[in-house]
Amino acid sequence: MRPEDWAQEMELREREAGIAEKQLQALRSGPGYSHCKDCGEEIEKERRAIKGVKRCIFCQERYERDFNRCHR
Repeated sequence: MRPEDWAQEMELREREAGIAEKQLQALRSGPGYSHCKDCGEEIEKERRAIKGVKRCIFCQERYERDFNRCHR
């Protein structure tokens, strides 16, 4: 295995482990809102498991897009 391949493999493993740890922490710390604070629709079950979630995925994407546009 070439050194750069090994480095990429290690980076991928570390990233996946970090994501898994964050997901586990979120599950341990309790759920987020059950309904979107912007549109009022129910937030998907998987998304509600993430602590601090306040918006459905569509409203969150719009919020982030608008936020990034204003803060460039």
